[in-house]
Amino acid sequence: MPGKSSPRPSRPLREFHGIYTVSPQMFALFEQLSRVARSDASVLIRGETGTGKELVARALHQRARAARGRSRPSTARR
Repeated sequence: MPGKSSPRPSRPLREFHGIYTVSPQMFALFEQLSRVARSDASVLIRGETGTGKELVARALHQRARAARGRSRPSTARR
């Protein structure tokens, strides 16, 4: 019906570096990314086209920089 808003999700909406979800599976991924970001481990992100691999990579990179205390990209001097 026109004018009716869609029902609100019964689960809380969560945001992680620009990724929004109500999925418990994604909440678990966010926790895993937070743990990995504190390590020096290399990460391979796999998935089909359109599944958000680039978003996950960007979020992981941002979280890792924050975990190391660097909020801005460093610039090399010549």
